[in-house]
Amino acid sequence: MLSISQCKELLGENCPKADDEVERLQEHFRQLAHVVVDLSDMLLKQPERLIAELPDDERGNVEERAAILEFDGGVNRRYAERKAFTASFGPRKANR
Repeated sequence: MLSISQCKELLGENCPKADDEVERLQEHFRQLAHVVVDLSDMLLKQPERLIAELPDDERGNVEERAAILEFDGGVNRRYAERKAFTASFGPRKANR
């Protein structure tokens, strides 16, 4: 884990002045990292659980993409679901 001074250096001129604010940021990022790791693990092991939680229209799109990958691409279902999910919800450009 980075020290407070290392965090401040990384954050640069927009860094909060108070150490307790930086500590709160550290804790928020630590919690976020745990969520990301948990979701990544679920995506690898149980992509169908993530897909089942999607709204109907998004779930339908992901399932259709997975089916195409599975049957036309000749890959197994779990791999097809992972690829379809990440393709649908991967990096997106911000609307500016």
